[in-house]
Amino acid sequence: QLMARPIDEITPFVAALELPAPLDEATELLLGEIRGRLKYLQDVGLGYLTLDRQSRTLSGGEVQRINLTTALGTSLVNTLFVLDEPSIGLHPRDIGRILGVMERLRDAGNSLVVVEHDPQLMLAADRLLDIGPGPGERGGEIVAYGPPGEIAADPESLTGAYLSGRKRVDARRVPRPVAADAPRLTLQGAREHNLQGIDVAIPLQRLVGITGVSGSGKSTLIQDVLFPALAKHFGQPSEPPARGQDEIGTLAVKLLIRAVREPGAAPSHLHLPPSLIIRRSVRNLLL
Repeated sequence: QLMARPIDEITPFVAALELPAPLDEATELLLGEIRGRLKYLQDVGLGYLTLDRQSRTLSGGEVQRINLTTALGTSLVNTLFVLDEPSIGLHPRDIGRILGVMERLRDAGNSLVVVEHDPQLMLAADRLLDIGPGPGERGGEIVAYGPPGEIAADPESLTGAYLSGRKRVDARRVPRPVAADAPRLTLQGAREHNLQGIDVAIPLQRLVGITGVSGSGKSTLIQDVLFPALAKHFGQPSEPPARGQDEIGTLAVKLLIRAVREPGAAPSHLHLPPSLIIRRSVRNLLL
């Protein structure tokens, strides 16, 4: 029963747990370790997870934070931690929590070397090493080294230009509005993991971002609901269907299938894996 409850509910129960005396040293150490690990998971914002949650259903951001709490739980000192883009898949709010864990590791007497592109983590670093100036044969040189403020002010650093705001990734991009009658891919009653029976209409022929804090249901919506529904409709193998997927699948692919296949025509792409089928179908919609 405890394994099926969220960590936020388990933690106070375990904290108040009193086992009958006498306790041997091993039992006390085990209980202390359990309490510590639960607290670390709360510290990085994973208190909503249940302990019986399968690892394959976790988002990339959740996995990253669990890995860092494992390092935090070792209580190591004088240790070098090498992290490769720990911000992948994380919302800006969650990056702040990851940063807090890394600062605790540093303050405990450890060293951290982080390969990173996220501005929040770069600006929080004690030192930045900028390698470039370009990719491939045009790279491999040290462009700049120093505190983030110095890198941001360095005219030779392309990284610094983006850190300071002199360059922006959204420059010269014109948003494309979505008309009320624009074609949409519709999901109704999506319910899996923490999705609360939501209705979603995704406009076609547009660049659509699915965003939200880590663990909010983004990957569940796309990977566990939308993708299996489309794959099932195309007659391709997929993961076990999500709850309500039969209804969702019919609604999700109705517009899509009409756009890629003429009535009575045999499909020409059933030998492809589901991911390629969906990509080809969407590509045809965009032509």
